[in-house]
Amino acid sequence: MPPAVAAALRDRLTNAPLVTQKELRPRQLAAQLELPVEEVVLGCLDAVDGGVLQLRWQLLCPRCQVAKGALDLLTLDPADAHCDSCGIAFDGALGDNIEAVFSVHPDVRDDDVVVHCALSPARTPHVVAQVPLQPGDAALLALDLVEGAYRVECGTERALIEVVPGRAAVPLTLVVGGGGLRPQRLVTGPGTVELRVVHRWGDEVPVVVMRQWRPPFVLTAASLLSLPGVSERLPTSRLGASIDAEVREGWVLVAVGDAEHLSDVLSMSWTAVVERPRAHLLVAAFGELTQALAFAEACALGGRQLTVSMARGPYVVLGTEGSQALGGRAVDDAVASVERVGCPRLVLTPAALRDPGLQDLLMQRRDNLAVKERPDGSALVVFAAVFSTIVLSWDDSFLLEDDEPPEQVGPYRVLRELDRGGMGMVLEGAHVETGHRVALKVVLPSIASESGLQQQFCNEAWYADKLDHPNVVAVEDFGLHDEQPWIAMEFLVGRSLSDYLRRSGGRLPLRRAWEVVDPLLCGLAALHEQGLVHRDIKPKNVFLARTDDDEERVKLLDFGLVRRAGIRRDEGLMGTPDYMAPEQLLGDPPGPPLDVFAIGVMLVRLVVGRYPFEGTSSYERALGRVGDFELPDLTPLGKAAPVVAAALAPEPADRPTDAAALRQALADALGPSR
Repeated sequence: MPPAVAAALRDRLTNAPLVTQKELRPRQLAAQLELPVEEVVLGCLDAVDGGVLQLRWQLLCPRCQVAKGALDLLTLDPADAHCDSCGIAFDGALGDNIEAVFSVHPDVRDDDVVVHCALSPARTPHVVAQVPLQPGDAALLALDLVEGAYRVECGTERALIEVVPGRAAVPLTLVVGGGGLRPQRLVTGPGTVELRVVHRWGDEVPVVVMRQWRPPFVLTAASLLSLPGVSERLPTSRLGASIDAEVREGWVLVAVGDAEHLSDVLSMSWTAVVERPRAHLLVAAFGELTQALAFAEACALGGRQLTVSMARGPYVVLGTEGSQALGGRAVDDAVASVERVGCPRLVLTPAALRDPGLQDLLMQRRDNLAVKERPDGSALVVFAAVFSTIVLSWDDSFLLEDDEPPEQVGPYRVLRELDRGGMGMVLEGAHVETGHRVALKVVLPSIASESGLQQQFCNEAWYADKLDHPNVVAVEDFGLHDEQPWIAMEFLVGRSLSDYLRRSGGRLPLRRAWEVVDPLLCGLAALHEQGLVHRDIKPKNVFLARTDDDEERVKLLDFGLVRRAGIRRDEGLMGTPDYMAPEQLLGDPPGPPLDVFAIGVMLVRLVVGRYPFEGTSSYERALGRVGDFELPDLTPLGKAAPVVAAALAPEPADRPTDAAALRQALADALGPSR
């Protein structure tokens, strides 16, 4: 074998701790030796031929990636497994959940491995925080989290925290209620994270946060088989007799998202589409580029919330009679890319983007798609028709009439329904003991159990609770009622800016528009000072409230899409198309300039009476915004015209930095609002 590999293996078998020798990972060895992975793998197989090492297959939990069992033979048949740490059952299958590791052959040394290290896999998970929690109380834990997985236990209920590198640390909220611990999965970045656990009712529970060890340098069985020269070298004693491994070169697409939407795509007529055992993931391989792009477009259209990644390179087709699986380097590249963008979008890996055929095809389709290259060499593709099916903020979608309002939500008796959208409703409520009136925002029962939506509601309450500003609607309470998330907000009397605009003939005088936007920017500036971005500024989310002394008070509403600046969430293309900034349409991490852009659109809409972009529909106007665009005549905005033009700059760096900077620039141009 190569001398460097031989020397490294000799050193490990002579000097390394036994627990290290039990699981030798080729990728880790390759990184340390700065050698290609295939060279190290072939060296390890030489050692297997010589009777020094043995090749083993391990079942990996898809969440924590910890080994939960062993396989005698490599097979396409899923092996049922259960992860006690994550509390899930899963199918150990060749494409996703089987790891290849090497260890010392028992004929060479058959020592029992005794683990002493407190941080080793045999001794984890370990407790990083613990506190008792009484009903009605809330615990605020400051956790120093590193990459990997953490489990939160409240009595018998469990939730998982995924810490993903490259993301920023964001506050997290969990609610303990009659329906258990919700949401069951949270995602954040490494660093100091605030975890707020709210206990609504029941008995005292201990809140325990434990770290789950996640092994680095995992080499899946499919990736092993896709390496050149490896499949014919594997010992027959470790392979199922019926497995046929064929390495190919071509186009691989990975789609991630809702299982129902994946099923819709599978129901179409495609060639070589394989549904992977891991939940919410589908892999397809195509020999023809046009078929591959058609598959990607089908995933993005029709309202399907799917993220798709297209890769070009080697992959392995693993087949037995009646079934097959896809894996290997191109699949790994596609999976790694698809997990870093939101949906519905198509991301092209750098290798795919360099293909001349793909470049030509993208040029031919430039009238109905837009391509935006990214700093890492990949690119995002946006299809025009996607903007006709964008998932809007919770109260702007289609109506669902089947769900009846509940009679009581938490401690509030429901008096009447005020408004309804495709995902939720707003109710007038009164506290059963004090009679205090509130506006209750609840998720419709038909979709209330979705974990992502529950976290959206919890985050909305969390972010709004951190703000205390007269131009921001106050959130007074939140929780879960029979699995139905709810938020209690201050009860406002008045009308939305969209209603006011409609009754004013669709346009406002510049001075009147400035009287509304000035206090709105004050509230938005308070949000930006907290490092938050609203992401859904529009007239419907601005409320003109009447105070007790009949004065007007402008209120910023709806925190459902609020996110930390710089944080990208894999939650779909959410917002209102006509007010979305170019970077928002492309899925870039949000920042305050995103809201500045929306304020610029709103001012043009209020004063000029139209949107500042050409097109007969929202998606045509949105597609034209991805590249450079021309603004209409802004003369009706008077001295504010150059400020608004700057707010609508295509690049975030060319706009006012935040709401406070935009407010100052407009005040310099127009003077005080009153």
